[in-house]
Order: sequence, then structure tokens, then C-alpha cells
Amino acid sequence: MIGLGTIANTAAVLIGGAIGLFLKKGIKKSLQDSLLQAMGIAVLFIGIGGTLSQMLVFKDGHLETTGTMLMIFSLLIGTLIGEIINIEAKLERLGEFARKVFHANEQSKFVDAFVTVTL
Repeated sequence: MIGLGTIANTAAVLIGGAIGLFLKKGIKKSLQDSLLQAMGIAVLFIGIGGTLSQMLVFKDGHLETTGTMLMIFSLLIGTLIGEIINIEAKLERLGEFARKVFHANEQSKFVDAFVTVTL
């Protein structure tokens, strides 16, 4: 099914966010910060691993790279499109709406985390 991974990821983010909102009162600030940093590092490693598994290949006993220019142009074009349509501001408005729906207080980093995860 096309987009099944995206749907599963979105559902996981929403469920995890809702659980985090309910459990936040019982978790110390230092633990929250540490968990956020640990998850950020995990996401980086997963992304880098997934990218490199397709870009670094062994051919005739040598390590070669493939798709480097495609990656560079994809990042360039994606950044330009994101800036032109001002996607970050739109995601911040969506995050503010979600904050109201989940009744998160103004002090929480809900919107920042939402924008970071969705970008």
C-alpha cells in the first residue's frame, strides 16, 4: 500500500505525543531533556544508516558511492521549496492548533517538538 509507512509514522507520532502529554507531569525536566536528546540521536543514526545503506556499495571488492549528486540536489530543491512556501510557519500554526486540542500549556515545548518531528 502506498504511503503505509507515512500513515504508521504519523499515527506513532500522535500516539507518542499524547502519551507524552499525559506522562509529562510525572517526568523530571532533566529526564525529559535527556530523552529528547537520545531520541534525536537515534533518529539521526536511523536516517544516516538508511541513506548510507543505499549510497555506499561494494563493487568488485571496492567501496563506492552512488547517488551523491542526487542527494545534494534533493536537499537543495527541498530547501528552496520549503522556504518558498514557508513550510515552517505553517507547521508552527498546525502545532499551535494541536497544542490547543491536546490542552498543552504555553510553557511546554510541544510546538517546537512537533515542528522538529514533522520537518
